[in-house]
Amino acid sequence: MDAEQVASLQEQVARSLFEAVSGAVEGWKQAEFKFEIVGGYAGEALIVDGDPNLVSAPIDVGGWLYELRAETASPSGPWFTCAVFITSVGEYNFQFEYEAEPEWSGGPRPSLGEYERDLEEFPRSQEDIPSWFPEGHSR
Repeated sequence: MDAEQVASLQEQVARSLFEAVSGAVEGWKQAEFKFEIVGGYAGEALIVDGDPNLVSAPIDVGGWLYELRAETASPSGPWFTCAVFITSVGEYNFQFEYEAEPEWSGGPRPSLGEYERDLEEFPRSQEDIPSWFPEGHSR
């Protein structure tokens, strides 16, 4: 993991989300961006002051988070969910979930091929494959 690259990607994501929310919602206080991914399939939701319908995330954010996932992958595998919390004063925090199944709040579940793609891109030992992966891929 390249710590400088990780910090740079996090800064890009946070700045882009901050600018999008600030440009669309007057007087906002806090926002949460949730990004869930398996293989090349991703779901996302941007919630501003509790409302998920105020603004969409900029298109570049998904690409940066895809890069961040690769940069922060451990030998046991990458994260499946990233939550980015930002405030109206520009503070931000990232949280990563490496084990739990994504909720897929942004749409339908991924196809079986996306789980296979994830394992091809980020090989894991059998014991590191989450139990919630589809039959034939899980432990």
